[in-house]
Amino acid sequence: TDSGCTFTDQLFCQKDSIMKFVFAFALLFVAANCSVLPSADECTEVKDRVDCHPDPDANEENCHARGCSWCQANAGEPWCFTKPDHGYVMTAIQSTEKGYRVTLSRTSNASYFGGDADELTADFEMQSDERLRIRITNGQPRFEVPITINPPPKPYTDPLYSISFPQNSAFKVTRKETGAVLLDTSLGGLTFSDQFIQFSTRVASKNVYGIGENEQKTYRHQFEK
Repeated sequence: TDSGCTFTDQLFCQKDSIMKFVFAFALLFVAANCSVLPSADECTEVKDRVDCHPDPDANEENCHARGCSWCQANAGEPWCFTKPDHGYVMTAIQSTEKGYRVTLSRTSNASYFGGDADELTADFEMQSDERLRIRITNGQPRFEVPITINPPPKPYTDPLYSISFPQNSAFKVTRKETGAVLLDTSLGGLTFSDQFIQFSTRVASKNVYGIGENEQKTYRHQFEK
């Protein structure tokens, strides 16, 4: 015959042709769809993870529903953590009489509890040579701790600290004399929503005291727990 098959083996030739066609179609289907197959979460180092599920009952499904990454770790370490693009980027920096005003815009739709602000304003006010005030707002009225912050006895002339913006999504406060980093937000993960605010910073030492709303049995924070 034209196919090169005799009458006795015609059936086997047809079967072989069908199998080749199915195999070729399967390869074509995989090649056409491989770009949309879900990829595994990138396992960021534990020291660089920002907890994306601070509330109880974290699991992989809930984590992905928040737009975050899931990767196993030791007990007490975050398994669900923010992706690198989570948070805000700086879209404008203005010099003011006492420091800087920075405009921040939200970079992703990932959300812990909803109601995230799309745009924020961060004011860096150098109140004295020893004191810096950083205030982040979304331009909407919200509860603030009802305390009066008295102005310093004299304004700043030569601050003991410097403010820098090494990335478009982070800022750093450094002690001029020693170069010690006092505040570094390069970890990312800034969250500013109606009922939840998260602000992450690297620490230059394990000797940290009294920062954050959490239960501590000692005045010095225990980072290993």
